[in-house]
Amino acid sequence: MLLQYPVQFHLFSHGRLNPEVPLEEAGDCGANTLFLLGLIELDVALALSEKQTECWLTKKGKESTPRYVFKNYIFTDTSKRYNVIECTKEELMREVQELLPGHGTFLFMKDAVTKLGHSTCIYRNEYGVIELADLQTEEIIRNDYEDRVDSYLSEYDLFYIPETTTSPVKDDGLSGSHGSPAKTTHANENEVRYESPEKVRPTKTLRSPLTPLTPEKKKNKVGGKRKTRRKN
Repeated sequence: MLLQYPVQFHLFSHGRLNPEVPLEEAGDCGANTLFLLGLIELDVALALSEKQTECWLTKKGKESTPRYVFKNYIFTDTSKRYNVIECTKEELMREVQELLPGHGTFLFMKDAVTKLGHSTCIYRNEYGVIELADLQTEEIIRNDYEDRVDSYLSEYDLFYIPETTTSPVKDDGLSGSHGSPAKTTHANENEVRYESPEKVRPTKTLRSPLTPLTPEKKKNKVGGKRKTRRKN
């Protein structure tokens, strides 16, 4: 059974974790995704964010690896047997049909050659449509006028999502995999543009299990948003 959680859309109004780090240097996609899914609280999320970025910059440590994230922050109920599903893009879209409206799951996307990848949230909106919510880049990727979800996923080769199982646990295929900053490409006027979170309205109101963050004046962020990708 696919693991799924209510997506904490209200966190987009506060922005990504540790925004003082330039986006191209931030290796904390895992921490941002865990936080967006309500799996960790703010203090834990901030600490993990710092550690994951350090791992990315120094190329040392295990905190930025998806295997570490799954084991320590998702597979936490010792009474259950967990598994990581490795799948292609087409298989992923079939697997996530289990998602309930307003719910999402942790998704790690990997380049098969470099084994570098990016973590984000894949979820179902209130109309039954599968979309992506990325707190690290502060984007919600929707199929508003193009198949933007497919374009986004096509940047990677293999996809990993968590499930509970009664079958023997399979090899997760994550050996050597590491989280990294989101892929970027150079923009031009013909490229698909992704909506900024300021223009996105939550698909439904969800009550957060976390302690609400204290509203504060939004600070200018360093690093900017992900540039749009060239449509092939």
